Formats: sequence, structure tokens, C-alpha cells
Amino acid sequence: MACPPESDPKTEASRSPAAKERLALPHDDLDAIASAAWARLVRGASDKRAAFNRPQLATLGAQGWPEQRTVVLRRVDPAERRLVIHTDRRSTKSGEIDADGRVSLLFWDPRALLQLRLWGQARLLTSDAIVEEEWTRLSELSRGIYRVPINPGRPITSPKDGDGQIAESGREVFAVISVTVMRFEWLHLRKGGHRRARFDLSAAGWEGRWLAP
Repeated sequence: MACPPESDPKTEASRSPAAKERLALPHDDLDAIASAAWARLVRGASDKRAAFNRPQLATLGAQGWPEQRTVVLRRVDPAERRLVIHTDRRSTKSGEIDADGRVSLLFWDPRALLQLRLWGQARLLTSDAIVEEEWTRLSELSRGIYRVPINPGRPITSPKDGDGQIAESGREVFAVISVTVMRFEWLHLRKGGHRRARFDLSAAGWEGRWLAP
């Protein structure tokens, strides 16, 4: 038996929340897709339970290999095309961004079956006003992460070696990664036909084009 079309009102009441969320996403309007992408990013920064709260950040490693890790999205400014992520300035990724600021981020929403990829230019900020503002927003528990006396990623002889905390506040090693987005790509897996689109920055704003899924 053929499946009913996604828009069939007879099946609407029986749909799962995840299915309804997938149907609510725009799929034939590039401008609407661009707006939806940024709206989901904003939600990811403000809601810890949102799927876009913890993306994968990729940098270029010192050996030439791409390096990936999960980060927490802290703030999004669509007007400035800016994403904000916290980091320890002693970390490997901080050094990688200092050496080459080209980065990419990968977001995945399993409920909506939506993937968002972003490419941008990152800067490591240690004394900017935004760094001070982000530090003041941290809980005391979160600040404790930056009081660990051993540099992140350094080999240790025992897992307990990293349990101690230095006397300083932790502010001296706290930093912000500010990413200015230059391109993003939307991929929505849907029963009625997958949708994939790429958006590049132009003088007039985001210029979208359809891609084969």
C-alpha cells in the first residue's frame, strides 16, 4: 500500500512530535530556510536541551590533519553572523585557531533529521569585552574547569593528576572563540524528498542555491 502524502490531514493527529517537527521545517523556499537555520542556532545557544547546543567544531591541526571535538554553543548573533564558544587558552584547539582561523561546525538534530554545516573564520579572544561578559555569566562550578593546573590534553600518569585546582580565579586562562560565518549548508532528510541548499555570503546578504541531496 502506498504511503499517504505528508500533508494528508487524516494522518496529522497520529504523527509523532518528531514527525510534526520535520514537517514544520521549510523545504521549498531558500529565504525561509536561511531564516530557519539561524533561528535554530539562536535556540541552540539559549536552550541546553536543544539539538544544536553541542555542535562539532573542526580545526586544522598542526600536523595537517583536521581535528574535531564537541563544544557548547554559547551565543549567536545573526546580524553579525557570529557564534561564540568558550575555551581554555591552553588547549590545543586554541593554538590551532591562533595559527589558522579557518574552521567548520557540524550540527545535527535527530528529531528533525536536519544537518547544518557552517564554515567561518574564527578568532581567539582573551581580553575583549565579550570575554569579560561571558566570564561573568559562568557559574562557580563552570569556572572551576579553568582552575585545573595541567594544560588540557597533556599526558598524565594518573586520572587523579587533573583533579586539583590552582588558586587563581581561572579567568587568566579563559578565552572565547568567536566565529564569523561565511557559508552554511542545510540538509533536511524528509519523506517527501530530501532538501539540500548552500548559502554563501554576498554583498546583498545570504545567497542561496539548491544542491542535489
